[in-house]
Amino acid sequence: TQSTWGAPIVIIVLGCLLFIVGFLGCCGAIQLSRCMLMAYAGILGFLVAVQLLAGILAATNVSKAEDIVKKVFLNLMDAYFIVPHQKDLLDTLQKEFSCCGAVNYTEWSAVPKTDNKVPESCCTNSTTCLRTISAGPTGIYTDGCVAQMKSWVDKELVLISVALLVFGLLQVLGIVLGCCLARTAAAEYEKM
Repeated sequence: TQSTWGAPIVIIVLGCLLFIVGFLGCCGAIQLSRCMLMAYAGILGFLVAVQLLAGILAATNVSKAEDIVKKVFLNLMDAYFIVPHQKDLLDTLQKEFSCCGAVNYTEWSAVPKTDNKVPESCCTNSTTCLRTISAGPTGIYTDGCVAQMKSWVDKELVLISVALLVFGLLQVLGIVLGCCLARTAAAEYEKM
């Protein structure tokens, strides 16, 4: 489907952009090309600004992000028996986060072809698991995955923030060093 192509396209575009940035920085440094180094610093500066904007938007729209995650999770559930890799993804998420469904396990009753049962990935223990939804939550995870993922992000937020800050500072360092090298390249050119 069209929605399954979104992530690979974004990753390919970002990979190409990173290749261009790396090429400009590396070749600009080797050749002492002021133009390449300034392009490198400019693109890196643009990327830092976009990342900063994305961080601000994410921080101010947490509830919208949670709604989007819920909608994506429900779409994954609807495609559970149709698209094999989405089934694998959903099974992995439910096992890793010890959860079942987007909000709770009863949402599986609305998914076609489930026969009013939750997937095996919702079971806490395969020997004592009653997968039938109407039988009640016997041996299955009752918490929804959206809440579990939000809890995980909240718990890891300090680590995520520190990692993003270090990554941002390295990018700013790259901009400064690129500009310094471009200035040196301009001075070398004037000596000739």
